[in-house]
Amino acid sequence: MTMAPGDGVWTVAWGRAIRFLAGKVAIAALTVWVASVVVFAALNVLPSDPATSALGREATEAQKAVFRAAMGLDRPPLERYLDWAAGMIQGDFGISVISQNPVGPELMQRLWFTAVLGITALVISVLIALPLAVLAARRAGRALDVSISSIAIAITAVPEFVIAII
Repeated sequence: MTMAPGDGVWTVAWGRAIRFLAGKVAIAALTVWVASVVVFAALNVLPSDPATSALGREATEAQKAVFRAAMGLDRPPLERYLDWAAGMIQGDFGISVISQNPVGPELMQRLWFTAVLGITALVISVLIALPLAVLAARRAGRALDVSISSIAIAITAVPEFVIAII
């Protein structure tokens, strides 16, 4: 039996795939939303003051009050979160408290370096892992296979920041 566009089986398969993908997108959106709420809430309960961080400890209370009003930090947290979320949906990442510059261009500037670093790490990982995987597969069940697999599992279990220090 062949499946061709327009067949009932074809339509059912595409319907399932679309439902599956829609579910994954919905879960991803929910995860991002929950993470944003948790981070926003955490930043609001921490004892730090963005005005002091931006202006320094020498700033007077009047200077800090002007800064808070200019940055909208004097508004209720829910109102600030909703404004921030609406801006994020429209691609407006807001203004950096520290540099006073729009966050979007700052992110884009750093995104290039992050992408280069990530791609370089991926290439190096593949260049090391692929030959080792082939070697382990050719010696399946032997000491070399067990050694390579054990080292790979151990490296995977170690947190990245520890490996970065090494």
